[in-house]
Amino acid sequence: YQFNSSDEISNSTIDYIKNANLVFNKDNVAYEFDKIFFYEPLFDWVDSCLEQLANKLKENSSEKWNFSIIDCWVNRQNLGHVVGQHHHSLSVMSAIYYLDNAKTPTKFVIPNYSLHNDDYFLSKMSNTYLTYEVTPEKGKLIIFPSHLKHRVEAHRQLNTRYTIAFNMFSEGIVSDTDTGRHTLS
Repeated sequence: YQFNSSDEISNSTIDYIKNANLVFNKDNVAYEFDKIFFYEPLFDWVDSCLEQLANKLKENSSEKWNFSIIDCWVNRQNLGHVVGQHHHSLSVMSAIYYLDNAKTPTKFVIPNYSLHNDDYFLSKMSNTYLTYEVTPEKGKLIIFPSHLKHRVEAHRQLNTRYTIAFNMFSEGIVSDTDTGRHTLS
């Protein structure tokens, strides 16, 4: 799912990030949730995107979706920096918010289950995964299932590539069947 913020939100967010005195670790990630999360213009907009997503999912399901942000962090990629392939555990949905127009794409790796529905079998074949690229655009927010593996190859530009990553979890009823009802909060 993709959403696009206004220039006002993206410009003010990058200014805030650059001036927030964030401490980046050796992997160029700042986990200072308290400084990032309370930047209201961005988070009010992201919450509205999550509400739109929940409404979209309700159209195709009897489930009542309600997503809440449980974690976020800033990624900074300088020349040559790589983000290795990974997925996000302990969350249902994740998101990437692009703060600039860097040319280095995010690459999602999707198993091609049409070949065989067996992870061991898939891991032994070379062409069993599909790759989907998302090119950064300032103000673009992409939301995806947390289990999707993704990576960013070496950044080849002199300008720094900035993103904010989010993890979300669902609240409310996630199963309403004859056998049981599960409520998350």
